[in-house]
Amino acid sequence: MKRKWMLLLVMVMMLASSGSLQAQSLDLAMERLSVALAASLNRQKSEKPLRVGVIPARDASAKVVCNPLSKLLVDTIRGSLIDIRDRFGFSYKTPNQFGPGEVDINLLPTWQRDGDKQVRLTVEMGDMRTSVAGEHMRVEPVLFEASFLPPEARKCLLKLEAVEKELLVPHKLVVRAAPLESAKRMVTIEAGKKLWITARVKGTEWRLVQLPNDEELPSGMREQRGFVFFKIKPKPKPKPKPVELHAYYIYSPPDEDRHKPLTSGSVLNSGDRYRVIMEPREEAWVYMIQADASGEIFQLFPTGGIEGVHESNQNPVKPGTVYHLPGPEHDFFLDDTIGIERVYRLAFRTQNLPLEALLKKLTEAREAENDIASKKAQQEIRSFVGSRGPGGITFNPNTKTQWKQQGKGAEVFGQHIETLCENCVNILEFLHQ
Repeated sequence: MKRKWMLLLVMVMMLASSGSLQAQSLDLAMERLSVALAASLNRQKSEKPLRVGVIPARDASAKVVCNPLSKLLVDTIRGSLIDIRDRFGFSYKTPNQFGPGEVDINLLPTWQRDGDKQVRLTVEMGDMRTSVAGEHMRVEPVLFEASFLPPEARKCLLKLEAVEKELLVPHKLVVRAAPLESAKRMVTIEAGKKLWITARVKGTEWRLVQLPNDEELPSGMREQRGFVFFKIKPKPKPKPKPVELHAYYIYSPPDEDRHKPLTSGSVLNSGDRYRVIMEPREEAWVYMIQADASGEIFQLFPTGGIEGVHESNQNPVKPGTVYHLPGPEHDFFLDDTIGIERVYRLAFRTQNLPLEALLKKLTEAREAENDIASKKAQQEIRSFVGSRGPGGITFNPNTKTQWKQQGKGAEVFGQHIETLCENCVNILEFLHQ
């Protein structure tokens, strides 16, 4: 017996001399592990041969048995132990089946990914003869290259994302032992039941779920988990509230003092004057752009550099303030270029830096009299505006706005924009003839 122990000790020392924990082939890793297990088993005091059971291997993080890899590891461990037992004549048995009271020592193998290419295998020994049933001892883990595993077994090397949430099962779900359609069916969960999801397998719709404990397993090994294939529909994002911003588009012929509502489809003539009045109900960033009949783009709001512009016509607009475009004592007017005129208005709850950068690019190109850069900037602005969905106009004949112009009172009733959805664009289109 002393000679057997010496041979085993030599084997342990030879394997240990290979250095600290390093990845290797599966066969070499199992040889190293089985020698360490044999040394631990033969230190156990027993008057008769030890009965050693190997519990199905499981993923250490997911705490699940994945059959392709679990069966491979259990069969390999059992085979290695039998080989060492036969070579050295040690007294222990490795039954294929075991139940409560039928084994002296339980081996619980667990695996865990170690990076993208390696697998860490650890074995705990549970001594079922102690007063505290299932007291554990851990054998030094081994590393092996994942490439040595068969393709189906490699699918058990899981990458998990933590979830930890309760799910009300919407329809019948099958819980499987592995994230594979061919994996063993563990249980079926009926619709209406509650299920606790602990993780999601990265890159898939497989979810790791918690199941009732298996009381037949030794203490500390009873936790059961399985996999369900279920695509959880994300909750639809609530639509953002429209930006509360009242605005009036108005115009008047040059020989009239009375203002009229300017609406999509209106017909105006060269020389007609028009303006926009905004009454925001909340803080917002507003951008107004006009494409005239020639296709040229001009910035109407925020404004700067236009004679007579009121200094308050800047972003962000504030509730309780009335904004006149171009200014309280001034109007825009139509030149002699006839065709379709379009006014675009966009509103956001935060500053829109990309749009501001495009508008700045256009201003700088015009100041430099760079026609090529100006045309490019205008095309980029058209693309930006065109990527937004349309926002509508609300007609309310009972609303009106009042103001003073050149010392005289003025007012207008009717069509105005009450709200503008965030990230969409309102377009006012009229004919200039």
